[in-house]
Amino acid sequence: MPAGGPPRIDILLATYNGAEHLEALLASIAAQTVTGWHIIARDDGSSDGTPDMLRDWADRHPGRMTILPANDRAGGATQAFARLLEASEAPYFAFCDQDDVWLDDKLARLLDAVQGAEGASAGATPVLVHMDLRVVDDELNTLHPSFRRYMRIAERPISALWPGLLVYNTVTGCAMLGNAELRRLSAPIPAGAALHDWWLALVAQRFGTMIYLPEPGVLYRQHGGNVVGAASWSMAAIAYRLITAPGRHIAKARITLQRTRAQAAAFRDSYRDRLSPQDAALLDGYATLPGKSWIGRRLFLLRNGIYGRNALYTAIILILV
Repeated sequence: MPAGGPPRIDILLATYNGAEHLEALLASIAAQTVTGWHIIARDDGSSDGTPDMLRDWADRHPGRMTILPANDRAGGATQAFARLLEASEAPYFAFCDQDDVWLDDKLARLLDAVQGAEGASAGATPVLVHMDLRVVDDELNTLHPSFRRYMRIAERPISALWPGLLVYNTVTGCAMLGNAELRRLSAPIPAGAALHDWWLALVAQRFGTMIYLPEPGVLYRQHGGNVVGAASWSMAAIAYRLITAPGRHIAKARITLQRTRAQAAAFRDSYRDRLSPQDAALLDGYATLPGKSWIGRRLFLLRNGIYGRNALYTAIILILV
C-alpha cells in the first residue's frame, strides 16, 4: 500500500457451496467506501460453482483477492476461519460469510472505531469492534431491524460481559473488525473453541478492548442453510420450538453447553500465563462442572455470575446444566 494510503484490511472469506448468494456479497464488498481491503478466500470443498466464481471474480478484480489452496477439509466454519486468520498479515481483518450483504459504509464505521480505540498504543492493544445486523430473508426483505433484539441479547456494558461470555456469545463474526494484535494473541484458534468469533470475543474482553456499535452494518441473510443463523427468542417462538420438537432443541442446548465447557478449558490452557488467579479458577471450575453435584453445579453458576444473555436463557442453563 502506498505511503499515506488507506490501511489494509484483510477480508477473510470462507466458502462452501455458496454460489447462490456469493455474487451479491462480493458486489457489496466492492462497493465499500473504504478502499484498502483485500479478500483472502478459502473454499472448503464445494460441489457447486463456488470455486469457479471465486476464480472468475479474482480475474475480474486484479490484486483484490488471494485464494488459498484447500489441500484438506477444515470440516466446519470455526476451523475454516481459523486457517484464514493465520494467513492474514494486514493491520486489520474482517471475517466474511458467503451469503450476507454488507452496507457500503460497514468497513468505514468499524475501522474508525478500531483506530479510535487503538489511540496512542500504535496497535499494541488487542481491539475488537462489532456491530448489529439487520436480519433479512432470502430475498433481503427485513425480518427484524436488529439481530440483537431479535435474539433477546440483553444490553450490558462490555465490562459486565464476563463471566457470562463463557455461556453466550455477543459477537457475530461477519459484523466485526479486529486489529493485528488481536489476531496475534488469538491465533491459532484451538479445536476446543466453540466458534471463531466467540474465541476472539473472549480474548478481547479479557486482554484488550471490545466495542459495540448499535447501528447495523450487515444484511444477515436467513435461508435455511445457515451454519449458525438467527432464531427469534420471543416467548412465543421458544414455546413453539419446545412444543413442536422438544427433544431436538433440548439436545442442541446440551451440546452447546458441552462446547462452552470445552472452550473454557481451551481458553484456560491457552492463556494460563496471562490469566489472573481468579479467572483461572473460574475457567477451571466451569470446565469441570460435570464433576460437581446437582446443586453444586447450579450454585457455582449463580455464585460466579455466569448468566445467559437474558433471563430465559439463564433459566434454561440452570435447568440443563
